[in-house]
Amino acid sequence: MRIVLISDLHRGSDNLTDNFGRRQENRLIKLIDACNRSNVEKLIILGDKEELWQGRGRTADGRLRRIYQKYYRLEKAFASIYTRTIPGNHDWYLKYKYNLPPYVMIKENKMKMLFIHGHQFEKLFTNKFLSGVSRVAAEVWGGIESIFGTTITGPILYRMENTANKIKNKVLHPRENNEENNAEINAIEKSKSLGRFTHVFFGHTHRPNMLTGKINCINTGTWIDGNADYVLIDTKASKKIIRRTYNGERSI
Repeated sequence: MRIVLISDLHRGSDNLTDNFGRRQENRLIKLIDACNRSNVEKLIILGDKEELWQGRGRTADGRLRRIYQKYYRLEKAFASIYTRTIPGNHDWYLKYKYNLPPYVMIKENKMKMLFIHGHQFEKLFTNKFLSGVSRVAAEVWGGIESIFGTTITGPILYRMENTANKIKNKVLHPRENNEENNAEINAIEKSKSLGRFTHVFFGHTHRPNMLTGKINCINTGTWIDGNADYVLIDTKASKKIIRRTYNGERSI
């Protein structure tokens, strides 16, 4: 089985607050075309496919309709391949609208894999008050982006996210010495409550990473920066997991 994983597209409902954009849309369409040419059986989106916390539209459903209209070419590409979407914290509305499960488990060729967005592993999002604060902060930031645009605010957001990750690592995971792997270590520990897995795949942090051990943990990164990270799983290959960064010359 060949599976491609992506995460955290954050497609927005208006140009001023949309961190995905046409460039990433074109890249993803090319990636899906490559998937179809190379017999990839599944495309799994590990949450935050949409940005429903900010943008035009008073309701999540209204924003979602705008996103589908805006990215109709990409929606057509998604329809060309078997696509599973897992809801993230920024598009949790999809769980209720389409009755989506919060995570997916696949067992294939001695690999038992968990696919999940990853916010479930953070204390920040298991606490209703802190989760609400995060939601309000995203809405406020959306207002700032609507004034100054993502060209100016994008680099600032990237630095803010890096700083926030460091703070979360120190405050929420103070016992761990390796801050770079804290999210993965926490994901491994928390995933044990869902079952016994050989591999855990998640996104959410926007930081691609691979941590190997008795349980292998792979973070798929994000598509809102220039890298457009993705992961290829080939359960029959000798090297079963390959994490790649998109560029114009590379295909799977």
